[in-house]
Amino acid sequence: MNKKRLLSIFTLILLVCSLVTMALAAPEAAPVADAASAEPLPWYAALMSSNFGSFLPIIIIFVVFYFLLIRPENKKKKEIAKMRSNLKVGDEITTIGGIMGRVTNVRDDQLTIESSNDRSKLRIAKWAVSTVDKAREVPEDTAE
Repeated sequence: MNKKRLLSIFTLILLVCSLVTMALAAPEAAPVADAASAEPLPWYAALMSSNFGSFLPIIIIFVVFYFLLIRPENKKKKEIAKMRSNLKVGDEITTIGGIMGRVTNVRDDQLTIESSNDRSKLRIAKWAVSTVDKAREVPEDTAE
């Protein structure tokens, strides 16, 4: 998501939480039960009179941010780590710097790639791989 969209979502969440808090804490919405009355306070009045009720909007914001920002980012990091760990010789890759090439050697944390037709080789770190453009196609062995 882009920054404008995230900012608008955050603003909307804050607005909704503040409106809900004001509506629940309004005097006409939460009548005070006197000693003579046997009716208990409504659940929202009891909630807003407690300390937990004042932290409710902040808790809601953190929960929403977890599901909108943190969780998708963690999933994306796992997918990228899996893609980098599954690199094989012959894969065509693009680095984060925009260099495109074919993998010729794979080590623990380094790759060697050929970046052009004149077979110039570059050694790069695995974390610098941005995408795998075309996975290596396994040629079928034709024994004669």
